[in-house]
Amino acid sequence: MSKVSVGDRISLDDEKATVRFVGAVPPTKGEWLGVEWDNHERGKHNGSKNGVQYFTCKHTTGGSFVREQKVNCGVPLLRGVKDRYTDDDDDEEQDFDSLTFANKKIEMIGMNSNHELERLKTVSLLNRDVSSPGAPGEIFTVLSGVVELNLNGTLMSAWEDINSIISQLPRLKLIDLSRNKLRWRHGEDESKLQPGLSIETVILNRCELNWKQIVQVSRMWPNVRFFGASYNNIDDLEPPLPPGHFQQMEMLQVNGNKLQSWSKMKALNKLSRLESLQADGCGFSEVEMEEEDLPHLKSLSLNENEFVTPVLFNHLNRLSNLQHLYFMRNPINESKEYQDTILEIMVAKIAALEKVNNMKVTTQMRLDSELDYLRLYGAEWRNSGGHQDCGQNRPSEKFLQNHPTYMKLCDVHGAPQDIQIFKKTTALKSNLIELKIVDSVNSNFKPVTRKLPRSMKISSLKLLVQKLTKTSDMRHRRLVYVSKDNPTHIVLLDRGDETLHDVSIEDGDCVKLIGPNFVCGGSYWW
Repeated sequence: MSKVSVGDRISLDDEKATVRFVGAVPPTKGEWLGVEWDNHERGKHNGSKNGVQYFTCKHTTGGSFVREQKVNCGVPLLRGVKDRYTDDDDDEEQDFDSLTFANKKIEMIGMNSNHELERLKTVSLLNRDVSSPGAPGEIFTVLSGVVELNLNGTLMSAWEDINSIISQLPRLKLIDLSRNKLRWRHGEDESKLQPGLSIETVILNRCELNWKQIVQVSRMWPNVRFFGASYNNIDDLEPPLPPGHFQQMEMLQVNGNKLQSWSKMKALNKLSRLESLQADGCGFSEVEMEEEDLPHLKSLSLNENEFVTPVLFNHLNRLSNLQHLYFMRNPINESKEYQDTILEIMVAKIAALEKVNNMKVTTQMRLDSELDYLRLYGAEWRNSGGHQDCGQNRPSEKFLQNHPTYMKLCDVHGAPQDIQIFKKTTALKSNLIELKIVDSVNSNFKPVTRKLPRSMKISSLKLLVQKLTKTSDMRHRRLVYVSKDNPTHIVLLDRGDETLHDVSIEDGDCVKLIGPNFVCGGSYWW
């Protein structure tokens, strides 16, 4: 009789699989395991043999039949810890093994006994063939002091086993269960789960879970503050969480889940302490926000979604506490219409922003962004009925809907004058110069060219270069321009109120971002 059950996890030749079938496969004799490989290229079929479908796979080549004696069914957790951390040869020098876990580098020393294992605070069994909690109570006997546990990519397969483990670790604060395929072994009965009251961080990335399954096991970590559920099968946030669950949550990651519609995120309003939300690659193309939504949210990441217009920033401005925004690799970031102005638009439209893409929004950056925004949309404002004379200033409702902060910025900075926003085409063309932008410190940055107005201030040029080179801190970087006609003629650009015309930059010159210790054999103009 096989000791393996459907749903268990096994490994063979460094490849992991889930058992989908246990039984006979005629005309052969004996018992077979039908397995679905994590790497579908490892298999041979979709679970069928001689026209009989014994099990199903997601991929046509995801399945195989293997004999139980050929596979590795894993070891209990304590055995895995001893294999990982003990040194059987007392005469050998102690091994030092370094690992990275939860963004911290940890040095672990080889152990020689259970007594020494009791000193462990952080245990990493990353990719180890650990499959069960072992005998009742054995984990608590040796590892009751563990604070962080990494079970990423193991052979754990049942929620009951996970609950048994955490119930024996009374000090556990962090558990990483990523890349495990977990199911209920004896039916879905969350009422039997024992809560891990000390657990603050739970990571369940790439576990093929939907929201219902996450809700079912939320009883295990009622005081969780950080919750990672990225790259799962979450396409909705229903059913709602039971009363009291996740109420301590401060940070949530749902990256890579195809949620598609922002309306589904309204369920997060019940998380009264949520301060940070990561929703990269979720397929969002619009954001609709009400004033009461996510009232404590300070940090939001919306990278790699499907946004094509800046309208979403109007809605994000309704998040009164939003301070940090991460917004990269969306279609709007790469579009010709917005790629050179997207940073200024974000800063101008979202009043509380302190950082964009990890770049500090300085007082000068906000001033320049808001003035550029007023000029950028000045013609649209005037053509919609806007006017510098307050008595005649009646912009259309459509304009005000698209640019709800525009009139407030006019009150702060004054309305842009027509001479700033209406220019003859020929005059505009003659005013543009093409410059090559180079980062001499970052060799991975590919030089780009931009056509810029001679009237552009050096402060605005620095902002543009900072954005293009993705330089988070400009305090230790300097900007110079190099003449195309005389490479030894190098001018330091350090006066923010001067224009490109003032410093005599010409068409074809090179603007270069340099380090603090840049030395040149040519001449500087100061």
